[in-house]
Amino acid sequence: MTLQVQQEAFLNLDLWKFGVSVFQSIPMDKRIDSDLGRQSIEWRRHAYLGMTGSQAAKYAQKVRLWLSKCQQEMIEIKCVHMHKSRIFSIPEEIMQLDFLEEVIICDSRIRRFDILCSMSQLKVIVLNKNNIERIPKAIGKLHGLESICLSENKITKISKLTFYLKNLKELDLSKNAIKQLPVSINQMNCLEAFFLDNNEIEKVPVQIGSLVSLKILSLNDNKINNISDEVSKLVNLEEFYIDSNFLGIDKINLLFEKMSSLNVLKEVALRNNKLEEVPQALLHLKNLKVLDLSENLINHISQEFLENFKVARVDLSCNPIEDRLEDASGFSAWRDRCLLNMQKEYEN
Repeated sequence: MTLQVQQEAFLNLDLWKFGVSVFQSIPMDKRIDSDLGRQSIEWRRHAYLGMTGSQAAKYAQKVRLWLSKCQQEMIEIKCVHMHKSRIFSIPEEIMQLDFLEEVIICDSRIRRFDILCSMSQLKVIVLNKNNIERIPKAIGKLHGLESICLSENKITKISKLTFYLKNLKELDLSKNAIKQLPVSINQMNCLEAFFLDNNEIEKVPVQIGSLVSLKILSLNDNKINNISDEVSKLVNLEEFYIDSNFLGIDKINLLFEKMSSLNVLKEVALRNNKLEEVPQALLHLKNLKVLDLSENLINHISQEFLENFKVARVDLSCNPIEDRLEDASGFSAWRDRCLLNMQKEYEN
């Protein structure tokens, strides 16, 4: 099979898989051609044995014919979900789904999703675990978009136009190769959840303080050595995760001293930050409920911390102190108090 024929076969297979997913998205009583469902079984058999370019083209032609016949039925489709379909591209036929609000295509081989940027009705785009290298500039046209999830791709830079999506509430760019955040993040006034885990970020800029609606900020497994104290302006922040970074005890203490005014902050994770002691500034977080200090180098807990730190759940596992905590002065009473707080929290 020549390279050109092989590429055409891939495109035809992509269309066939897309057609099957559209068929499955239509309510059972609205499907006008159950033959497509039966053909999907035949396709799977061919796919495992190896499909020729002519076979793929034959199936693609059936899909095009079927799509042209069921325009009315497709009006009801609001979500197309494809998992492990292994498609290489998003077929142009997706444009026929006039009322589509959610596109979820995970664990495939997609490299681009520019075509989706013309679908102004979209609210959710989930393209996790693909081969996407960039966010298209045209994404700024999707003014109604509320959620973008592009985890486990190959993105190195974030298009600044991404941050001009005024209705965006969730942005997941975890497990990519992003090195820095553009200053235009200050435009995301409605963003509530921002996931940047497993990237190569070293600094969190001052513009982070503009995300006044943010409830969840997750920065685990980066190379962060500096977080602007503007994070203290995130008055709605409830969960803050900075596991496996390079901040050090002094910067962490300064950071949480600044964050002491965040009254709704309930959960903090500081796992695997090479901490040798518990950051005393955590005492300033009066409404904290959950604290993760696991996998550090903590060998001492101050009496002040034991007497005044009242959380529902704290994780100190995988620290040098773990083996002798039972004998630590005041620890048993502190642990019982934490368990009591956790019980009260559960009952409420």
